[in-house]
Amino acid sequence: MKWILKRSTACAAILLSIGLLSGCEEAAQQQVAPPPPSVIVETITKQQINPSTQFSGRIEAVEDVSLQARVEGYLMARPFHEGDYVKKGTLLFELDPKPFAAEVRQKEAALKQASAKYEVSLINYKRGKRLLPKGSISAVDFDEITTAKITAEASVAQAEAALDAAKLNQGYTQILAPIDGRIGASNVSIGDLINPSTGVLTTLVQQEPMHVIFNASETQILDAYELRKSGQVPALNELSLNLELSNKSMYDQQGKIDFIDNRIDPTTGTVQIRASFPNPDHVLQPGQFGNIIIASSDPIEALLIPQVAVQEDQKGRFAMVVNNENIVERRDLEVHTRQGIYWIIDAGLMPNERVIIQGLQRVRVGAEVKPQVQQIKPFADQQ
Repeated sequence: MKWILKRSTACAAILLSIGLLSGCEEAAQQQVAPPPPSVIVETITKQQINPSTQFSGRIEAVEDVSLQARVEGYLMARPFHEGDYVKKGTLLFELDPKPFAAEVRQKEAALKQASAKYEVSLINYKRGKRLLPKGSISAVDFDEITTAKITAEASVAQAEAALDAAKLNQGYTQILAPIDGRIGASNVSIGDLINPSTGVLTTLVQQEPMHVIFNASETQILDAYELRKSGQVPALNELSLNLELSNKSMYDQQGKIDFIDNRIDPTTGTVQIRASFPNPDHVLQPGQFGNIIIASSDPIEALLIPQVAVQEDQKGRFAMVVNNENIVERRDLEVHTRQGIYWIIDAGLMPNERVIIQGLQRVRVGAEVKPQVQQIKPFADQQ
């Protein structure tokens, strides 16, 4: 009887142990299943906006002059500081003028000599003209007198031209600023022998105004002309342009389009456009890059999606949407243009749908997620 009781107790202990192990396995299985990943979503809505178009541009000077010598001589003076703002007519370089002054005096003497010979030939010509009808001289003698007069007259003209050239070269010993602008670094030093082959002595850049060069596609140009014909937008040269600088700050002056090229580049399908911007504080410098922003003055209603929510693959741009059952769906998008940190959507989404803006790396199509609503803000607002 005791053996039976002990056996029953052992069996009960074994069954209890099996039950406990089974319960532990079920608990372990329940712990393995992870909860749905959390994602940040934004509910997209239609908003009133002033649509804008953005173009990448480069800043160029209206006038950018490379100064070179036109005569040969030793550099005697360079009365400017590199980087200075100079006025038109300011002396920048001066070559040794002594050889050129001597050349001028020599040409002046040659002109006097030629003029004296001409005066003699003119006297002989007038005398011969009076004597010829009287038969005092022959026709051959008069022809020689006339030839001598013409030759002397040509010598005077030649001497005058030589003197003008000498004076012109003398003037080239002083290199003056042809425009108002900022002077660059000098490539020559006092005492250097310079000539037209020396190359660029320095550069001078006009600072006010500045040009911004950008390219628009053929389609954009045609659309602009169509809108102009319908009266929806002003003429291109009447548009007010804004400039975003490379540090993302907005330039405090507005510009105007002052040139549109007369042909479309067949290799890029774009046309070059030039805008002029005031530069009173010399903030803009040649070689800088910026973004031209053309904004519409009439607001429109548009569906916007944050740029961070838009992905791209071989099929095109798309976004991940969380439906009413918190299941992830893919939506292929047709985007229009950028608007700040948003894309304007033409097709692919409906108002009040929730798009994932954070946690995209943790989701897949058809998976369940735990959405948390958060309104995305521009970077400037987050600082």
